[in-house]
Amino acid sequence: MLVALGLCALLAPPVIHRMGTRGFYLLALAPACALIWVIVNWPRAHDPPRVETIRWVDSLDMNIVLRFDTLAAVMSVLILGVGSLVLCYCAHYFDSVRPRVAVFGGEMVAFAAAMFGLVVSDNMLVLYVFWELTTILSFMLVGFYAVRATSRRAATQALLVTTLGGLAMLVGIIMLGERTGSYLLSDLLADPPASSGYLQVAVVLVLVGALSKSAIVPFHFWLPGAMAAPTPVSAYLHAAAMVKAGVYLVARLAPGFGSFTGWQIAVISLGLLTMVVGGWRSLRELDLKLILAFGTVSQLGFLTVLVGFGDANVMMAGLAMIVAHAMFKAALFMVVGIIDHSTGTRDVRKLARLGERLPVLMGISAVAGASMAGLPFTMGFVGKETAFAAVWGSGALATWQTHTVDIVILIGSVITFAYTTRFLWGAFGRKVRTEPSAAVVKMHPPGPLFYLAPTVLAVAGVAAGFAAGPIGSLLEPHAQTLPSYGHELEHLAMWHGFGLPVVFSIIVIVAGAALFLLVRRLRERVFGFRPLLNADRMYDATLRGADTLSLLLTRNTQRGSLPITQGVILSTMIILPLVVLFTGARTSLEIAGFDAASQVVVGGIMVAAALAATVLRNRLAATLVVGVTGYGCGTLFALYGAPDLALTQFLVETLTLVIFVLVLRKLPAEPEPRHATGFKTARALLGVAFGAALVVIGLFAAAARSDQPLHIDLPAAAYEFGHGANAVNVLLVDIRAWDTLGEISVLIVAATGVASLVFRNRRFGAAPRVADATRDGTAARSGPAGAPDDDDVPPDRTTWLLGSDLRDPRHRSMVLEATTRLIFPTIVVLSVYFFWAGHNSPGGGFAAGLTMGLGLVLRYLAGGRYELGEALPLEPGRILGAGLAISAATATISLLLGAPALSSAVFKVTLPLLGDVKLVTALFFDLGIYMIVVGLVLDVLRSLGARLDVENVAEPNSPAAPRFATETGPGVNPADTGTAPAGGVSR
Repeated sequence: MLVALGLCALLAPPVIHRMGTRGFYLLALAPACALIWVIVNWPRAHDPPRVETIRWVDSLDMNIVLRFDTLAAVMSVLILGVGSLVLCYCAHYFDSVRPRVAVFGGEMVAFAAAMFGLVVSDNMLVLYVFWELTTILSFMLVGFYAVRATSRRAATQALLVTTLGGLAMLVGIIMLGERTGSYLLSDLLADPPASSGYLQVAVVLVLVGALSKSAIVPFHFWLPGAMAAPTPVSAYLHAAAMVKAGVYLVARLAPGFGSFTGWQIAVISLGLLTMVVGGWRSLRELDLKLILAFGTVSQLGFLTVLVGFGDANVMMAGLAMIVAHAMFKAALFMVVGIIDHSTGTRDVRKLARLGERLPVLMGISAVAGASMAGLPFTMGFVGKETAFAAVWGSGALATWQTHTVDIVILIGSVITFAYTTRFLWGAFGRKVRTEPSAAVVKMHPPGPLFYLAPTVLAVAGVAAGFAAGPIGSLLEPHAQTLPSYGHELEHLAMWHGFGLPVVFSIIVIVAGAALFLLVRRLRERVFGFRPLLNADRMYDATLRGADTLSLLLTRNTQRGSLPITQGVILSTMIILPLVVLFTGARTSLEIAGFDAASQVVVGGIMVAAALAATVLRNRLAATLVVGVTGYGCGTLFALYGAPDLALTQFLVETLTLVIFVLVLRKLPAEPEPRHATGFKTARALLGVAFGAALVVIGLFAAAARSDQPLHIDLPAAAYEFGHGANAVNVLLVDIRAWDTLGEISVLIVAATGVASLVFRNRRFGAAPRVADATRDGTAARSGPAGAPDDDDVPPDRTTWLLGSDLRDPRHRSMVLEATTRLIFPTIVVLSVYFFWAGHNSPGGGFAAGLTMGLGLVLRYLAGGRYELGEALPLEPGRILGAGLAISAATATISLLLGAPALSSAVFKVTLPLLGDVKLVTALFFDLGIYMIVVGLVLDVLRSLGARLDVENVAEPNSPAAPRFATETGPGVNPADTGTAPAGGVSR
């Protein structure tokens, strides 16, 4: 079901594009079907939970373990059931389908999948992955209206707060897993460790993540800000799903850690404070959505206290309230959305006599509000009555402590009744007016299907109250995992007779009504001042402080001088490793000499080239001699029997030289005297010291070996597990494929960075083609100044390269063009050979991509930017993205074929003429690498080559503009600059 929900999320955007807003009804079937699966597979009380395990990395405890027990089933019903209704609600909330709305549908289904994965995860590391997925999706959903500054701020605020809590939780998870020896929640709770300082810290860190996710003080401020999101997001994420993640985690861990001191302080104390503070803040708000938002903060504090109390009966009350809260709060948020959609406002001062115009909506709100206030005949009443009784008689804490907690809950419940009454009065009351307000008069009535989702939820809140007994029997298995402290487990029921809970309920109703009337009459006196403490302002002050600190640190460590910055980095790399090595236990080093005279010769050439680079003033000459050192290194690789490394080194060095040349075209041949810098002696000493440090580190590394080298067994292992005879390629695409995936991601970032520096205003697509030039009239046929026009050119003139025909003939080389025309197909074939043969022979996707890239370089140098467009008329960004997607998708393919992610799985196919062919999934990973390298080269050529060519063209209508504009460079054969008809040159 988890995979099915993920696939539906991917299919959601095209569905919405195709069907319009009605497509939301189709999307609602995804969580609805998953809900049916949950109900059919509901865990039986006396049977072990259903467990699914996908083995991945046993040594790191990175196995995907899913466990479906009672608590997971309860949370799944809320996540999937409410999610399905919210998607139906979206069909009427959005008036039209924009691209962002289509993506929104996919994000909502993806969020349902992430929350479902979170509650069924038994491995804490897998749980953390789903935890952060909900954070990312929440950021995207809250920031739906990206053009609004309030939405961007709210989304960023929610992301920062919950991510910070998530990182703290990750540290706690690792501490718990390493101390207990297992990362499975079931193992952790089956044999919980004894309390200690270490475990107290670990548990508190986990709670930081849970409490920040559920908006518990002091992390509560992000939730009201998130009301900038569309109402369906608030009805789902902030009522039934995301904010319940922290409550779920507290309920999950309570059986094992509920007795810890740190737990009780964090959960019970902060939960009670949140219940009171959130409820009180809701009484001062004038926006209906903010009233519900702060009310949600208050309710989340209440839920956290109940599920984290550590008592079986209190847990029963907590689970009942979780169910009730999801129904009444989602319904009320949807009601606010209907009001806003119909009247265009949520301000209670502008909504006089709305109840007379929308009596059905007022009835829905009254039923849902009754459950929120804890009135009889609702599920909210059942949960609150159970909580009053269970907390008062619990033995989890000292008697005075339990009574204090119950009294604070009573105070919070009074405030809850007051803000519930204020919400209903603010939305539908007459407000001492004889006529409806202007917003109500101008409203358009909502359609009947718009009422569907909130009606179902409001009625379900009442029906659940009457079905409290059967529902309680479904909740009891999880409550029984906690101690009951000598009391029998109380069954949920609508009525337990007269007693303390009834007295408390009467106090709630009377005092809550009085508080509402008091606040209504004295609101300006009570809330007419600015609160002394405001978490939102504290958040802003924290960000400003972080900005100030970062600026101070940057100002004192990065002075704007590149030589100083590099000098500090290199000095650190010299001093720190050498001090550590020489103060270590190793006392001797073994130095191996040269094996042949040819190595001495190559090494001498490299040293001479390096020295020459330090004295040459010509930039191009210095670049070329630096390239000699790279080619010498590749030669040494070849002499030592590493053809794969040598091939890659040669290709990389050649491509690097080309990139240098493209950049050097924009610079003078030699540095100007005013740019000359001093400290040359110091720089020389630093360079020598750095080179010596690398040699010493290499010697220490060689002397550190205490067993036979790994490379002895590597070829056999590569063939057995990676199904390839080329150990180097198998290392890249199988054994350390995760490393390679990270590296190719860095390559994409580098390509994007280069393009962003060159394309300052906007990115351009593929390189221009000849047809673009001739169609737009931006170029003329080549010929010397004063040559005849195109009509006078013989039609049978030979053109080796189509793009070069648009270049200034003074910068064309017929030998280079003819050679390129002849050898480019050979380069392409060689590239394909390297790709296919790389798993068993020298080559691979990286070398093949570099070879293809050099072919593109040759086409560009011979024919200019138009020839580059003819060679590969594709946008580099699409090639880069497709390559990364293919490489990443290989992980999933390997899993489906029964191999660990990003490892080699083999499948055989029979093809006509070729017979049986054995393919390895690593081939597709290599294909992604190939595409990324080609895309990178194309992006560099397009930005540093073609785009700079365009910028070098003289301004049109300039009196000095020649017929063929050229660019200059130190010893460079200029690439194409474009031409134009007489009268000017195009930009």
